[in-house]
Amino acid sequence: MYLQGLFESLNHWSGVYLFGITTEFNAGVESDTTGFYLHVFHLLFVAGVAACAWTFIARNDDKQQKVRYWFHVSASYILAFFLLKYGLDKIFKAQFYLPEPNTLYTPLGFLSKDILFWSTLGSSYSYSFFSGLLEVIPALLLFSRRTRMLGGCIALGVMLHVWMINFSFDISVKILSSYLLLLTIIVIAPYSRNLYRFFISEKVAPEIPEVALVNTVKAVKMRALKALVILLMIFECLFMYVQNGQFNDDLAPRPKFHGAYHIVHAETQGDAQSHYFGPISKIKRLFIHRRGYLILQFSDDSMQDYPLALNPSANLIYVRTPQGPFAITILKKGKNSFDFQWKEANGFFTIHAQKQNLQSLPLLQNDFIWSTDEYAQK
Repeated sequence: MYLQGLFESLNHWSGVYLFGITTEFNAGVESDTTGFYLHVFHLLFVAGVAACAWTFIARNDDKQQKVRYWFHVSASYILAFFLLKYGLDKIFKAQFYLPEPNTLYTPLGFLSKDILFWSTLGSSYSYSFFSGLLEVIPALLLFSRRTRMLGGCIALGVMLHVWMINFSFDISVKILSSYLLLLTIIVIAPYSRNLYRFFISEKVAPEIPEVALVNTVKAVKMRALKALVILLMIFECLFMYVQNGQFNDDLAPRPKFHGAYHIVHAETQGDAQSHYFGPISKIKRLFIHRRGYLILQFSDDSMQDYPLALNPSANLIYVRTPQGPFAITILKKGKNSFDFQWKEANGFFTIHAQKQNLQSLPLLQNDFIWSTDEYAQK
């Protein structure tokens, strides 16, 4: 927390006095904020000063060679960790998860580019698994010196694709993907001459110069340290899934009442307008989000979300609105019929709703051929 406050203060000072930003801006280090870009500027400045200082101090060729070697190894392991982490997140559907009910019923033109991209990929388990493998495989190859060049080449194709996606669909990890792309270039840079000879001039590539550096340290200690670092990385990437016992987020249990509800009709005893939600007659659908939100969709397809707390044993949800908190009772009236009831000072409100079968939607079907006529018959 102290460091975060220090970074925010430094970002604010740089923004105002170095870059002349006169309007209010977010000085935090959240991704894709002004403060985050200022933070990256500070890191680049410190790195540049450190590199110049080291170049001036360590003039010995042997030391320079060792530093370059360890810098290359560190870049390879950092890149491998991020590829492994994001790759496993895709394989276990923790990154490209199934679209939430409110997203499924949002008109296409109302979706932002990043949500649209995320939802499209989240609807396909096979593609998510495949794209995860494309990141896990080079990650494992980067751990070994003998396969590092191959891993770097695969990672370059993967990271170029990811980098382009993040910028094209305005996904808020642009700086991180740029950093990982830079790491990939650093990893394959020592092999550039070998790759040119192999692919362009069709000459046999000589042995890479790293081999001599490996002999400068004790082999046993190096292998032990390497094994420990790799195990810690794998542990960090897998711990959450092993702890929860969930290796496919599509099959993870959802909270009670999770889903989409189409409003059949509403009844009011008292005023026709709710103090919390406004005119009840304008509500078209309501959604229970797995992350703890009640979301209302109105007749003009606009949406409003409210944080909620669930009491499943009492069939109650406690909703927090700008006008204050209140409780809604959910009563099951039929197989897919539910009543949402709550009391206010100006009346008693009941919403009769029909729960929708999300799996019947075309987006969530796995059939190779799917027609609108078939959907209409379901």
